[in-house]
Amino acid sequence: MGKKRKKQFIWEYLLENNGEDIHFRQASSWNPYKEIVEETEDKECIFNALYRYENVFGSFFQSRGVPKTQRDMVLFDVCAHYLIQTDSTEGISIKEYNKRKCGWDIEQGLYGEKIKQYYEDLNVQQKYLIMHYLEQQRNMMKSGITPNGSMEIYKKVIIDLLNTGVLYRDCYHDAAYILYVGEQKRRKTEQLIELAEILFLPLGYKVEVLWDKHFGVLGEDVTMRMNAIRMM
Repeated sequence: MGKKRKKQFIWEYLLENNGEDIHFRQASSWNPYKEIVEETEDKECIFNALYRYENVFGSFFQSRGVPKTQRDMVLFDVCAHYLIQTDSTEGISIKEYNKRKCGWDIEQGLYGEKIKQYYEDLNVQQKYLIMHYLEQQRNMMKSGITPNGSMEIYKKVIIDLLNTGVLYRDCYHDAAYILYVGEQKRRKTEQLIELAEILFLPLGYKVEVLWDKHFGVLGEDVTMRMNAIRMM
């Protein structure tokens, strides 16, 4: 299990905690190259307001110093909430942030070391696909996901990741599928298939993989070539 990822900006802190019962406080000492200084267990974020908001808080600090009285601390907290809410709406959307958070969780080992290793080997586009579909999966779980719904995500992600292939459902078994890849077996492609299976394939479902040999289909000459048919 990896360590929890440290957030860089206060808008990340706000989004992760859904903006509920959060208090912001100016740090008494800070690093000029870092915004968040400390996150306490009672949902208080201590940060350096001068990191990005010097034009707002600079004159305030010059005339009154770092907020210490109850009145100044409340005023600072209210101003910080307003600025951060504005900041979060002008930056990436909450949906996009949640996608990136899925990627951060994988990189921190929250999905296991094997998934972390496979994810590191992906290109940028493939990583984004994983983040995109994980975010969809989480949303479906919140709304009461069903095995059929989860299988729909798997169908999309496996073809998008491989950028080739066909997924067939076994007509005799509703929870059994056949994936025809259409190329020779390669370790990198095996990893993509295993990654999609671990993250997205519902429990109780099985997928048999056919590589460069398709099963024969009567009337489809391309699938009936000698030495290129997979016997089922």
